[in-house]
Amino acid sequence: MHDYLAITDKILNMTRSMLEAVQASEWEKVQSQQQERQLLLKDLDLSRGLAGQYGNDVAANLKETLNLNERLVDLSVNAKADLGKKIGSVQRGRKANIAYCDLG
Repeated sequence: MHDYLAITDKILNMTRSMLEAVQASEWEKVQSQQQERQLLLKDLDLSRGLAGQYGNDVAANLKETLNLNERLVDLSVNAKADLGKKIGSVQRGRKANIAYCDLG
């Protein structure tokens, strides 16, 4: 398998794994894999990879990676919003508890 194809396969598989980790709220895993994925992307010379014999396969891997990454970002944003709501609810509950205790 061509080097560029192997690298983009690895990036695609990491993105799939990150998507699963987001769905399981495994944020440390997401962060770790994101750092590793960034290093692979940084070193990827797309002008050579896309021009080679496996250029169409490399392009297909990158397109799927981008599509999955959009889902990954959407899920992350939604999880952040949900967490914000939960934190707000806990803070309101704490304030209510303090007010109740002050009455007693």
